[in-house]
Amino acid sequence: MHNKRKIICIPTGAFEIGNPFEDSDPDEIPVHTVNIDGFYIDATPVTNEMYKKFVDATGHPNPPYWDDKRFNNLHQPVVGITWHDAMAYAEWAGKRLPTEAEWEIAARGGLTGRSYPWGNKKPDQARVNYRNNVGQTTPVGQYPPNGYGLYDMSGNVFEWCYDAYYQNFYTQVESRTRNPIADLSQFDIEKDRVLRGGSWKSTSHVLNVANRSHREPSYSSYYTGFRCVTNDPAQTRDQLLQSITNTIKNYRVDESLPTTVEHVEKWVNQFDGHNQLTILAETDRLLGLFYSSREKVRNSIQAIKKIN
Repeated sequence: MHNKRKIICIPTGAFEIGNPFEDSDPDEIPVHTVNIDGFYIDATPVTNEMYKKFVDATGHPNPPYWDDKRFNNLHQPVVGITWHDAMAYAEWAGKRLPTEAEWEIAARGGLTGRSYPWGNKKPDQARVNYRNNVGQTTPVGQYPPNGYGLYDMSGNVFEWCYDAYYQNFYTQVESRTRNPIADLSQFDIEKDRVLRGGSWKSTSHVLNVANRSHREPSYSSYYTGFRCVTNDPAQTRDQLLQSITNTIKNYRVDESLPTTVEHVEKWVNQFDGHNQLTILAETDRLLGLFYSSREKVRNSIQAIKKIN
């Protein structure tokens, strides 16, 4: 695995997500179409080797299984990770956690209406680490990739997503917006967060690419890990403009700020390149791409106003 590409591009497009089969869980239906802007996703979960660089650079606490011989090989996925840990790593790496929709689209590997990253054939030990068959995590990339070239999208470790978990989210109109994110308009730091993909202990039912697991953001276990994504650089400016516009509309904290994309574009163009990057960083905070409280959101908006 170590010579293969580290990140994979997922194209812009319309994709079906959800479980079309009779054994679907209530929170996996209805099947619906989402429109997603292109993004880049890590080919594997974050490994112990990658996470150690973050710990060494920042002084972030070691995860609880750091010294456990079952889980501390450099090429095994890091485990014992809370949602907060994953968010902190992503910020340090200049990335973010995938949204739930992005994760499922990536996991499907270009397939539609299938149960697993490889299709509809039942899981077995040649395809995936599951059902405690190995008794621990395995080094990333040991099993075949999906159609996009992504490894371990089922089994090995559960992966944190950015979104809060709502059982009925798929029935809500927000789930059908472009680049849907649950809980964006009323960010709740304590709300359960989505976990996807199943782990080395999971049954085949949980390995389904549509399966939606969840835990409180402070939860950690020897089967919780993560991978990161980053936006397509070619779309960054358009997303900057739209993100600022959406954020201002959502929070409505200052009527003097621009409220349309056209107004925002004129506003952003007042600043030089350095300050445009500052605005983008602040916008990421507003959207909760790096976790924060509502008070920090308000402060960030005030900080944007002061940029000149």
